[in-house]
Amino acid sequence: MYTDGLPPSIVSPISSGGPNTSNKRSRIESEEQSRRSPVEQERVAQHKQPVPPVQTPAAPTPIYRGNPPPVAPTNLQALQIPDSDFPHAHVPEFRIFGNVSVDQVQRIRDISNPKVAIVIHGGGQELVAAGGPLKEKIFQLLSAITFPPAASQSMVIDGSALDGSGSPPSNSPSSAIHIHLPIPRKSRQTSAFNQPWCWFVDLGPNSQRLCEWLLFQEVFPISPALSFSVHPFTATVQPWNIMVLTGLDECAVEDSDAARRQVLKDIKAYLWKDRDFTVRTARHVQKYWGLNGDPVSLLKAASDTLHVVNVVAELKTSRKEVPAYLVYAKPVSNDKSEHLEWAAKFTSPDAYWRGAFRLDINKAAVECKLCKDTSHCARACPLATDGWTGTVVEDIYTTQELEARAAGSSTSASSRADHDWQQVKERRLDRDTRAPTVGKHSQKKKQKGPRRDSQGKGKGVRR
Repeated sequence: MYTDGLPPSIVSPISSGGPNTSNKRSRIESEEQSRRSPVEQERVAQHKQPVPPVQTPAAPTPIYRGNPPPVAPTNLQALQIPDSDFPHAHVPEFRIFGNVSVDQVQRIRDISNPKVAIVIHGGGQELVAAGGPLKEKIFQLLSAITFPPAASQSMVIDGSALDGSGSPPSNSPSSAIHIHLPIPRKSRQTSAFNQPWCWFVDLGPNSQRLCEWLLFQEVFPISPALSFSVHPFTATVQPWNIMVLTGLDECAVEDSDAARRQVLKDIKAYLWKDRDFTVRTARHVQKYWGLNGDPVSLLKAASDTLHVVNVVAELKTSRKEVPAYLVYAKPVSNDKSEHLEWAAKFTSPDAYWRGAFRLDINKAAVECKLCKDTSHCARACPLATDGWTGTVVEDIYTTQELEARAAGSSTSASSRADHDWQQVKERRLDRDTRAPTVGKHSQKKKQKGPRRDSQGKGKGVRR
């Protein structure tokens, strides 16, 4: 059965409580939940209920702030690690291993020791190439973390504490910690933020307590030069994110329930008119979701997971911030090839429409260059709040990028359109003022001399 911690409100859109319920608190919570994206609902669910253990052998159980806290280290203050609650950053599994050598991914997964993935705040491919000093700082930090001796494994003999083997207990984890820098599959020089994003840490044997606490703490804003997040290794799960919709018209993306319903209606109308796609979707839902029923009900189950959220995205050409619709849908298959084929149907049309407003597909991106979350951009990152001591947006963006974002503070796309129009006018003016040139077809071939009667081609020419 396909399980991925699906938010209850998306699995079953009809609330268990009737519409006439008199419980004000439940009604308020239901309204708040309906406004959240599937990813945000999943985070709330993780903080309200225990997270089920990962079914991967020798892998640690993911622990979040909502669960009973594990044993804390004894030297947090000395290491300047803030013991605070931070927002959870959702980094999909395909992003953790994005642009990493396939052979390296397989060998990292085969490590039997407890292991975690580290996302450097503001990092990317450029930092991987020059990450030696930062790698050493992270290694020293992890190696210096110490824990109190486990009470169940220690005893006192003649005033000396001994563990079950008769040796003094060790407060620190194994010294066999090793940080593996990612090996890129493809080297791209277009942006310093290109994948790979994650570094992989083998915590060594006897490091279960360290692994559990790192996943519980998750965010480590030690200083602007040493700031990272820790994520677990999980089974392969395909992402909910499907596509980003933007419009050239400043009114194309409207933040209202009615507008979002219009977008959903147009998306569903396009998808469900393809019979092959609907049949394949129903089969996947029955096979991977463990649901039974007629094809119409199975198709409706997949359709009910479609969700549209208003976000701020960055145009891929100018990096200007624009309003956008982020479309979510629960993957019908956990197989990568099947999921990519299914998701490609969503992005196959030239555009979608909200009434008379055209919505372009994937002209902009939604990803945080700070924490690598895929539900917001860097300027909206919840980590960069008051009291944040880690890397901030101004530290990772170049001056040109910051100026581009400042110029794009308006939510309309008219400023860039005006700029393009000015360029067109300048090109036209330059073309009109240049001296006319004779084209190839109008140029006459110069004769070397006067033609004689015997020259020429055709009938009647004397040879």
